[in-house]
Amino acid sequence: MGTSYRYKCQGCGYERAYYIGGGFLSTEYYEKCKRGEEMLRAAVKAGEYGEVLKTLVDMGKEDFEFSCDEELMQCNNCFQISTILKKRISLWDRDSGFHIDIGFDEPCPFCGKKWPSFGKISTSAACPKCHEVFEMIGIGKWD
Repeated sequence: MGTSYRYKCQGCGYERAYYIGGGFLSTEYYEKCKRGEEMLRAAVKAGEYGEVLKTLVDMGKEDFEFSCDEELMQCNNCFQISTILKKRISLWDRDSGFHIDIGFDEPCPFCGKKWPSFGKISTSAACPKCHEVFEMIGIGKWD
């Protein structure tokens, strides 16, 4: 089941709905997440995220969970709001009980800036058109 968010600008009246997730009968969302997880695993094993993480995965001492899930984010550079596939690795060391979550940044699909300049939006954000208050006016589930 997916989640829908509807926002409206208090300044210019711009209104937009965003949809995250997938329906019960749709496999597209779940396949997209699975492909993202596989691409993340391959990138880590190829050393694209550094030799330390690559070595940890290659050693196999720790348990790794590769996950990708959609989040609604806003770029603090261009103010565009996007549904992006957030990549994460959860790591557990069996011997010590150590646990850490690692998130990976994606570029903005509009201006190309990396996601650290982004913030996860909730009840309000900056309007992508005029930068005034873009307020959530509805939330729901869809299938």
